[in-house]
Amino acid sequence: MVKDCFWELLFLLEGFGWYEENKSLIRVPERLLDKFNENMKEICRDCAGGSVRFRTNTKKMAVKCKFGFKRESATNTQSCDAGFDLYRICNGEYQFVGTFRPNLNENFIDMERNITDEDKVYDYVLYMPIMSYVEDFSVGFEKDSVIEKATERKDKRRVVVYGSSISQGGCASRPGLSYPSILSRMLGVEFINLGFAGNCLGEEFLAKEIAKLNFDAFIMEYDENTPDAAHLLKTHQSFFEIIRKAHNNIPIIIMTKPDFRHNVRKDIAKRREIIYATYKNAVEKGDKNVYYIDGREMFPDDIRGDFSNDTTHPNDMGFYKMANKIYPVLKRELNIHNFI
Repeated sequence: MVKDCFWELLFLLEGFGWYEENKSLIRVPERLLDKFNENMKEICRDCAGGSVRFRTNTKKMAVKCKFGFKRESATNTQSCDAGFDLYRICNGEYQFVGTFRPNLNENFIDMERNITDEDKVYDYVLYMPIMSYVEDFSVGFEKDSVIEKATERKDKRRVVVYGSSISQGGCASRPGLSYPSILSRMLGVEFINLGFAGNCLGEEFLAKEIAKLNFDAFIMEYDENTPDAAHLLKTHQSFFEIIRKAHNNIPIIIMTKPDFRHNVRKDIAKRREIIYATYKNAVEKGDKNVYYIDGREMFPDDIRGDFSNDTTHPNDMGFYKMANKIYPVLKRELNIHNFI
């Protein structure tokens, strides 16, 4: 492998809303870090939803990565926590190529794999790890291979997702299978993943910063992370209103957590009522571009538990079901026609 290249020079970076300000792969404004608790200071460095896009005709590719930290959780695969997923774009379709991942108990990746037998230049997307902080990485290509910047998207619009570990992608088997990443491929637009496992608390100061970003649709799902219904009641509608005030015409999807249990806990039912009230109040005030998705309706009732990894997080089938529930709303409201 030669032609190790620095991604910022040749690759198109996506999924980091504050990269121009931070110049690092941190998913919130770095100047705000002191406002967060210690867990959030670490989780916001997870690279969930981040990707690089490029064009090449190489038949082999290598990924080298040094992690600032790497998680090894009981319910996630190594590929989810610390893997890079490679997709090829062929005739407008995204094709999964393979995953580059570390060995257990290693804080780095140094892996090479065959990616094609063809001598053709393709666009590729390399998704970053869901639950680890990438301190440095490089991509290796075959000698004399073509390496170019990715074909620019025809559709430059962006969707922001704010949510729990579910939105971050926890328990997907690999990075490309979180529901925001699936939707990004289905719709052909960039997604910015602001899922923060266990620490999505609806803070007003963060809502105001998110509202300053340029985006064209917004998804919010964070009831799973609030310590109690009272906290959700205090933050949910105000969070929505901050986003709506700054983006008065975009579609906003308000979701409740995916519900995998047949017997719903009372506190979950209460939270659902609070979330629906945010939606209902917006509609009653004349909002014509707000949408409510009930987590109970995402899965067939008789086998709903089969779409979960641990009764809280979706598995790959669950994420696919989530994406397919959200997709029609965004496709219609964004008037999507292209897929690259």
